[in-house]
Amino acid sequence: MNYTNENRDVKNYLVAVRHPEDTLFNLVFNPKPISFYLSFPITNTRNRSGCVSDINRFRKRIQRIAFKNGAVIFDPVTIDELSLEMALQSTRNEIVTLRKEMRWPLEPNHLIEEPDWPIRIPREEISEISGDVEDNVKARDFKLIDNSRFVASYRPNYMGTSRGVAAEINYSIMQGRRVYVYDPPKDRKESPLHPFDPWLISCTDFDDFMGKIAEYIAQLRRKY
Repeated sequence: MNYTNENRDVKNYLVAVRHPEDTLFNLVFNPKPISFYLSFPITNTRNRSGCVSDINRFRKRIQRIAFKNGAVIFDPVTIDELSLEMALQSTRNEIVTLRKEMRWPLEPNHLIEEPDWPIRIPREEISEISGDVEDNVKARDFKLIDNSRFVASYRPNYMGTSRGVAAEINYSIMQGRRVYVYDPPKDRKESPLHPFDPWLISCTDFDDFMGKIAEYIAQLRRKY
């Protein structure tokens, strides 16, 4: 997230350590980094290994496009505090066990070492913040969108309509952010998207979706 000093044009970024190294590199060494936010269903898919693998393939492919063009991706699963909620709900014990498989599986990262799994946390400590976690996730993701040039949304109706993704799309449009959406017909019976909104570019073909994103990044690079 980007915070600017009121009296000086000094930008500061708070970056989740599970982001790829290229994210930090491009933020530090690009004077005007082109940043964008990834939006995809998490709650509906995280307990389905096939869905997680599919989303991770998308994440890896769009990372290659972004990093090749010196762009920055803000990826919500690099933070993933909802795993604490999963751990809390999995037991009634006073000590809650957070296991590695409860986290969203990500690529190896050289910015931080893997913790010693499992992590054991007193139930009281998680319960104290439990009610605020969902609100914090929403506010944080909106802040990331505020610091992005555009949003890339992958399958917002995957395993049912995602309220979180729908909120992110609507917020982005309200803020005047362009939103690229891959929404294949097989995912939905009725789309909640607004096809005539000028800020929304909806694609039913995956290669077309990725091509439009790559083209827009290149256009922004020429402009900035």
